[in-house]
Amino acid sequence: MTRPRHIVLALVEDFTHIAFACAVDPLRIANLISAQSLYRWSYASLDGKYARSSDGTQIAVHHGFDALPDSDRIFVLSGIGMQTQDHSVLLTSLRRQDRLTRTRIGALCSGS
Repeated sequence: MTRPRHIVLALVEDFTHIAFACAVDPLRIANLISAQSLYRWSYASLDGKYARSSDGTQIAVHHGFDALPDSDRIFVLSGIGMQTQDHSVLLTSLRRQDRLTRTRIGALCSGS
C-alpha cells in the first residue's frame, strides 16, 4: 500500500463552511469506499489553534500558517470579505512552500 496523500486546508478567517465540507467529505468517502487510507488531511489557520467559518463554526486546526507541514497539496479556503484581511503570513508561507517543496497549491471558494 502506498502512503496516504496529505492535504492541508489553509482556513482563512470567515471561510465558507460548505466549501470546507465539500473538500473534506470526498476524501473521507474515498477512504471509506476503498477501505484504505488514500488521503489524510489537516487544517491550518493564522493562529494555529482555531479557524472560524462565516457561519460561526470554529474548527480546531493542526498548524499555523507560519508552519505549514510538508504535504502533497495545500488548498487555501476563504470566503466573503477576505480582501479586508492581512494575508502576509499565509502568502509568505505559500511562497516558501512553492520554492522549497513539490507541494501543489490550489484554492477553493474565494481562496484564489
